[in-house]
Amino acid sequence: MKKNLSKLRSHKGESFVEILIAILIVAFGCLLLASMFSASFDLNTSAQQKDKEFYQSISDMESESNLVDDDFQVTITETDGNGTTSGASVNVNTNKYGDENGLTSYRKN
Repeated sequence: MKKNLSKLRSHKGESFVEILIAILIVAFGCLLLASMFSASFDLNTSAQQKDKEFYQSISDMESESNLVDDDFQVTITETDGNGTTSGASVNVNTNKYGDENGLTSYRKN
């Protein structure tokens, strides 16, 4: 506490080297922050492009030209946490789509 009070009463200033080091540290921190924002922007742009391509490929696959079976029935069965069937199930009429790569999609009628 006495040290802080004596520093406040002192007429000595900070040295030029201390000021330059402080400016260098602040500049380095700003540079790191700017590079983080840049990397984040690049990753976000890349992810958005990949999402767009993914949804476009799904839409292309689910076009009528890729319709494999327009009267396809899917059965959904409820199971408990152990994988045992509880007896409740429902049949859903769907359209089945596929492509030459073996990718298959179902859409409810």
